[in-house]
Amino acid sequence: MRDRAEGAADPAHGTGPPWSLAGLAFGAVLGLTAAFGGFGAFLLVLVLGAAGFLGGRVYEGDIDLAALFAGRQRWGRR
Repeated sequence: MRDRAEGAADPAHGTGPPWSLAGLAFGAVLGLTAAFGGFGAFLLVLVLGAAGFLGGRVYEGDIDLAALFAGRQRWGRR
């Protein structure tokens, strides 16, 4: 039998909204933007949403930019 507190420390199951709900909201915003703002506005919202998503992942510690850029410098110095 699983302990209920076992999943509480898992960052993927934090107090934020479920990912399906966040995806639904983002999809609705993209759809409304495409319908009323045109293709340029759709692309702008898509790019800014992706930048916000990546920024959030960096803030939460899921992505380490220092390791990403350090690895890129090693590849360039061969």
